[in-house]
Amino acid sequence: MAAALSDVWKSLYKSAHLIDTVEDEEFLPSSGRNIGLKVNEACQLIFSAELILAQLEEMGIPPGTASTLRIKLNRSILTMCAGQKASFDHSIPSLEKAWEIVDAKSGDFFALGCYAGARLATRSEKILSCFWEFGQVVGRLVQVGDDVKDLWDNEKGKSDIASGHWGLPLSYSINVLPEKDRARLKELFATLFFPAERLFTLAWRPGDCTLEGKVYFTEPAPLQLLVKSF
Repeated sequence: MAAALSDVWKSLYKSAHLIDTVEDEEFLPSSGRNIGLKVNEACQLIFSAELILAQLEEMGIPPGTASTLRIKLNRSILTMCAGQKASFDHSIPSLEKAWEIVDAKSGDFFALGCYAGARLATRSEKILSCFWEFGQVVGRLVQVGDDVKDLWDNEKGKSDIASGHWGLPLSYSINVLPEKDRARLKELFATLFFPAERLFTLAWRPGDCTLEGKVYFTEPAPLQLLVKSF
């Protein structure tokens, strides 16, 4: 039963990743894998996962548990889609909103992956909440890593800086930098493209303020420190 749920989670995660690469235009025409093939593969994975979910009771999972898992898994995909849509908004989000997007895109889905397996073994809300919290932290780390990686040009020629996309690192910067540096960052970002090394001139020093397990920076320091601190 646990293996089946693991297959569902991996299929949905892979399908979300494929759709994300299409939405972000992260593909190389020379690779021979065009957009249509990626969409087709994503659809196969989604419906394969749904087919497994439709048979949970036949695998011996109690009806109530099976229904709960189906609902939570499908809701998590909708949450992920909402997070992806929010990330395309080119307005400057608050730091709180930026973290909400991180949770929506990856945090909650990884949380559910841990929760689903535990739900087969227990109904204890205390235990299940621990599994959920652990998975959510893992998901946050994955998304933060992706956001940092996408900050500058990659081998596919895509960059959050060049495309005017406010990922967590830039949202974080604009919310904690001193006003003078904040204004300079806005000025640079308004051009929609500038060399990443110019961003490094905005000084940072890490502070020691934490909230709900997240590290916040209260003083200026080099961007490299921000990346390492994640």
